[in-house]
Amino acid sequence: MGRISKSHVWPTNSKIAIYKKEKDVLLYKETDGKGNVQTHKKDWHKCKATVIQGTPEDYLDRLEVCEDAIIWTCEINSRGRLSALTHDGKTYKNEDVTVLVHAK
Repeated sequence: MGRISKSHVWPTNSKIAIYKKEKDVLLYKETDGKGNVQTHKKDWHKCKATVIQGTPEDYLDRLEVCEDAIIWTCEINSRGRLSALTHDGKTYKNEDVTVLVHAK
């Protein structure tokens, strides 16, 4: 049996806005076969990231996310990989996601 993911799903039921900070980095990625996202940035070790299933509306200061999207808070490991995206027993493999890295 695999390790438990350090990703946490946000409890959302309506459209929300996520405000970006100056040092935040926005990436458009695809999860791998294990539900992980590879950033290949070792400098982001121990940083947090907000991951959104699909593509939200991107404005200068914020992201607007529709009510049916799933949002996770993830940790970035020493290899630049985010914790696995799971929800209700499902692993989100080969999914397009938007990653907002909260860089230090």
